Amino acid sequence: SRLTDAGISSPRHYFQPEQVPDEPDSFWYVKSGKGTAGKEVWICQRPEIARYFQPGFLIQEALENIALFNGKKFTLRVYVLVHHNMVYWYPEGFLVLHAPDYDREVPDSRMHFNHSGYMDRLSDVQLLPTRYYTGYRVLEPTLVDLLQKVFGMFAPELDETRNGNSYCLFGLDLLVLADHQVALLEINDRPSFT
Repeated sequence: SRLTDAGISSPRHYFQPEQVPDEPDSFWYVKSGKGTAGKEVWICQRPEIARYFQPGFLIQEALENIALFNGKKFTLRVYVLVHHNMVYWYPEGFLVLHAPDYDREVPDSRMHFNHSGYMDRLSDVQLLPTRYYTGYRVLEPTLVDLLQKVFGMFAPELDETRNGNSYCLFGLDLLVLADHQVALLEINDRPSFT
């Protein structure tokens, strides 16, 4: 709710199945906070949520109005360093490009979120530098605005970086929307550099 109150675009999310609106045709992700690379994540429609849900899991809306890259869904990863209460955005990130062509009506994990196998050179899942995405530079003002809002909201928690050599490094996962806006999916406080 802090994100919504701050005007930060993110998918709707809930912590109990009974909180999810009764929208039978909508798709939702049910995910563990500990899963990575698509592990412990399921995509399902509203009536099936309780089947996958466990205490401590998150239920997150599957957004529909997304931008595609060569017909495929992708997630955008950007990196941020916080030091001396200053926020530094590293402008070169990457796209996690999912394997099959995207079809919103098909609840296939490989199409929607599963990106395991990206370390295999022969995998259909690809990590592409943002320079390959021609729409990336158009997103710069939107990204800067988002980062200012997010890290402004967490400024009290990050105040310890003001002292000495303390710093925090974050990997933000974003979904690019069809209207060139971005939706914040998650903030990783121990992002992978593999």
